[in-house]
Amino acid sequence: MNDAPATTNFSPSSPTQALVRQFGGNAWLAMDLLDQYRRDPRSVPESWLRYFQGLDLSLPGSQGGRAELEQQARLLQLIRAYRVRGHLVADLDPLGAPGPAPEELEPASYGLTPQDHDREFFTNGLAGKDRGTLGQILEVLRQTYCRTVGAEYMFIQEFERREWLQARMEASRNRAALDREDRLRILAKLVDAEGFERYLHARYIGHKRFSLEGAEALIPLLDRMLSEAAQSGLEEAVLGMPHRGRLNVLANTVGKPLSRIFAEFEGNLDPETTQGSGDVKYHLGAAGTHRAPGGETITVTLAPNPSHLEAVNPVVEGLVRARQDLRGDLERARTLPILLHGDAAFAGEGVVAETLNLAGLEGYTTGGTIHVVVNNQIGFTTLPQDARSSTYCTDVARMVQAPVLHVNGDDPEAVVHVAALAFEYRQRFRRDVVIDLVCYRRWGHNEGDEPSYTQPLMYAKIHAHRPVAESYGETLVREGVIRPPERAALVAGKLAYDLLDAREGAEVAILRLEQLHPFPGAELARALQRFPASAERVWAQEEPRNQGAWEFVRGCFLDGKVPGSAGRAPAYAGRAAAAATATGSHKAHLQEQADVVRQALALPGPTRPKGGGKDPGATV
Repeated sequence: MNDAPATTNFSPSSPTQALVRQFGGNAWLAMDLLDQYRRDPRSVPESWLRYFQGLDLSLPGSQGGRAELEQQARLLQLIRAYRVRGHLVADLDPLGAPGPAPEELEPASYGLTPQDHDREFFTNGLAGKDRGTLGQILEVLRQTYCRTVGAEYMFIQEFERREWLQARMEASRNRAALDREDRLRILAKLVDAEGFERYLHARYIGHKRFSLEGAEALIPLLDRMLSEAAQSGLEEAVLGMPHRGRLNVLANTVGKPLSRIFAEFEGNLDPETTQGSGDVKYHLGAAGTHRAPGGETITVTLAPNPSHLEAVNPVVEGLVRARQDLRGDLERARTLPILLHGDAAFAGEGVVAETLNLAGLEGYTTGGTIHVVVNNQIGFTTLPQDARSSTYCTDVARMVQAPVLHVNGDDPEAVVHVAALAFEYRQRFRRDVVIDLVCYRRWGHNEGDEPSYTQPLMYAKIHAHRPVAESYGETLVREGVIRPPERAALVAGKLAYDLLDAREGAEVAILRLEQLHPFPGAELARALQRFPASAERVWAQEEPRNQGAWEFVRGCFLDGKVPGSAGRAPAYAGRAAAAATATGSHKAHLQEQADVVRQALALPGPTRPKGGGKDPGATV
């Protein structure tokens, strides 16, 4: 520090604060020169002489300021420690608690005591403010860096990128400002994701599907990211991903018709894909249109991935670069590459590092890729500590100075926040960014294996863990965003979709009972505990009353196979008893079906007598 700064562009309340603001952690060196200047002004270099002459040494703190300076410097070190290391104690794992805090995150390590809690310090711009008490400073740091978002960005060498992220995260405390409609949209996406997987699990037992269960928050994440892209005027997003979750993304993000997906499970493939040109359902790609809440649209293309895991990465980058070049998009601003990864593959496959290495090269760059690691904390049967040497599966991204945003997949509001932040960062700096979606895998690798054999402790936790759609829905009920349903409609089979289509405006939850034997009484009881004790329960079916599952389900309730039901059976909504399974008239069938839906949802409308007339006492 031989040369002092030429000018000072601030008006601090003391020379000590001036030195801390100007020199940060090196302020103690300037303080040594200030002490030397006070003893003999001629003993310091000419540039420092002029600098100190520009300070008002009559201000408070100008004499004997070393103790104040040391505490201020230690406080700034504490702030930096949280920015660098706060992610280590963030609440990121849905299955476990955060680890113990490193010593460098403890105020006592910097000579700060509980007596300093209400003492005011100079913060050098923390959360947009220059001053705050120790208590206020710690609150900002812990809310920003130690809740359900953990950020790694301080290794970035470019000051502008680092400061931009810091300002965005600290100002918002790493939380999204969401209105009621935003939160309802998140819940709807979670329900769509969970409902899709549960239907496949019950309907196509034993089929490989590489379920997304445990990582359902990926669907609202992609929804928010694509909505931001559509609202920003982008024309297309090109996605690449491995097997896990592909069917769910095809259905709930790309918009592939469910009928086509179900047909592929039934073995009804497109005849033009015969003779070896076809592929299994969880390798296929598709294109669709995403519509943002405001009505803006963007084309979404999911690239097929016939090879394994990460081989699709350079393919997607090539697809995007070609589209950008053909469109004359020299700013790389109108086509967005999004790559989804598994945690074990992101850390273990060399093609990941090879593709990252191309990101900044003029001949290959696509203007920044958003990477989303679906981190279910296991690779086939192997835990992270047995699979890699790095702390995080995302550490390879540090080679290109890509910021990493770790987020707890059980906090969907934090998930959509980092989705929007990552998109904004990519658009501003045209650089790669990584989201580490920390979640879990509810079933085995491909639903055909039993993971409890190899990881019994982990899967004991998973089997006891509630789905995120359920926990988030209860949060919205508790906070008054939505009202709890007054009625729970139990249903099996296709009728569930008719009820879902007609449910808008009805305060009814739909519980799909896709397994009848062995009867899942305990699981059903847990689901019913979410509703008030006074809530009405209805069993709805398409078949006549003397057919279908009604008598069996009613008996299970009355026989105590549903704990807590106290012999209380659900009411019946459906057709009256009849000899035939259905009426011979299509028009009459449609009318009867509409009546069943109205009964199950307690909707107003005409209900004509069915068969032998209204059943006494039990029909809703």
